[in-house]
Order: sequence, then C-alpha cells, then structure tokens
Amino acid sequence: MMNRSVGRFSQIPRGLFSKKAFSPVSRGYSSEAKLSWLEEVEAEQEHAKRSSDFWKKVTYYVGGPALILSSLNAYYIYKKHQEHAEHHHNPEVDIPYTFENLRFKKYPWGDGSKTLFWNDNVNHLKNE
Repeated sequence: MMNRSVGRFSQIPRGLFSKKAFSPVSRGYSSEAKLSWLEEVEAEQEHAKRSSDFWKKVTYYVGGPALILSSLNAYYIYKKHQEHAEHHHNPEVDIPYTFENLRFKKYPWGDGSKTLFWNDNVNHLKNE
C-alpha cells in the first residue's frame, strides 16, 4: 500500500519545482535610472548629515545650558524650603500616628530599627 503523502506529491507537475522557478529575475536598469537613484541616495545622505549636525548643536548649545539653569533653580528652591522648614518645624507638635514605624522584625543593619535610607533630619522614630 502506498503512503498518502507521497501519493499527493506525486500528482504535482515537476515543472513547478524546477530551478528556473526559484531563480532571481534579472532586471536591466538604464544608466539614467542608476544615476538618478545614486543622486537621490547622495542627497539623502547629505541631508541626514546636516540634520544630525543640527541636532547635536541643539543638544549641546540649548540642552546643556537649560539643564544647568534648571538645576540651579531647583537648588535655589530647595535652599529656600530648608530655611523655611528650620523656622517652622516643631518636633513636639508632630502627631505620633499608629501606622508609622511599624517593625515586626528587626532590619539586618545598624540597630535594626532604621530603614536602609533613613535620614535623621526628616525621619523620626515613634516614642514607645
């Protein structure tokens, strides 16, 4: 008895799988078409070079100073806030909320009561 898959493929004409069916088609372009295509490619490369140079200059001459000025502004605002906080912060008025500083297990560093990013100026342990 014959295998069914072999039987199906045996019915396909052999011309469909010839080397000629899978060979790339050779196209003959005119020399004018090749030249115009090369001119387009060169123009595109020149445009890309000018565009990248422009954006490099924008990054260095606009982005750099803008970053420096915004950093100075943020520092100035931070300093003003620190001065304001010194005059108005009263630790005796801080309300000890029940959900603050809950410790079910000690941390493996220090005395075990302070988190990894503890800041003594900002964070305070709850009085027990």
